[in-house]
Amino acid sequence: MQAAAYILPRFGYEATTTNHIAERAGVNIASLYQYFPNKRAILFELMHRHVATTREGLAGKLAASQGRSTRERVRALIEMTSAAHAVDPKLHEIFTTWGPRLGFESIHTELDDAIATESQAWIASMRGRLRDPALAVWIAQTTVHAVFHLAFVERPEIAVKPELADELVRLLVPFLSPRAPVRAAGASSRPRRRRASPRS
Repeated sequence: MQAAAYILPRFGYEATTTNHIAERAGVNIASLYQYFPNKRAILFELMHRHVATTREGLAGKLAASQGRSTRERVRALIEMTSAAHAVDPKLHEIFTTWGPRLGFESIHTELDDAIATESQAWIASMRGRLRDPALAVWIAQTTVHAVFHLAFVERPEIAVKPELADELVRLLVPFLSPRAPVRAAGASSRPRRRRASPRS
């Protein structure tokens, strides 16, 4: 796995061969095939390990931020996502590009249930303040992931700067913390006029 993680970002998925990986690992190609039938299986295992590590960090951040302000929770989400993408941006780009092409399905880990529970608690805390809290949280998570993915690929000079995280906080906190409460469906936005009292 270490050899594959070294070779793939340097050669790219298409140019990488199992011989490259075996040579880097210092083993016979026959030994590699005892564990993995092809490079597709190797890439999937690398992705699985990456996802497991990322979700372990996410579960810890969500648990630690429970009961805290929206700003603190958003900051925790941003920091975790930034750290996950910073490990090896080029390898992460291969995951994102080649996973769908190779037909990899969503990867599940033993931490998924814990993450779902923490996310539901966050969503529940925003009911009455957002029209659709589950959708809002999904939008926030997707936005953070997309921004860091593209930053490490297209603008690596800003990807690790605190200014990027600060701007994401400025973007998402007002979105997740509207000042006005959500009105019930069909409720009129016009203030009620007071009925004049009858004259005596």
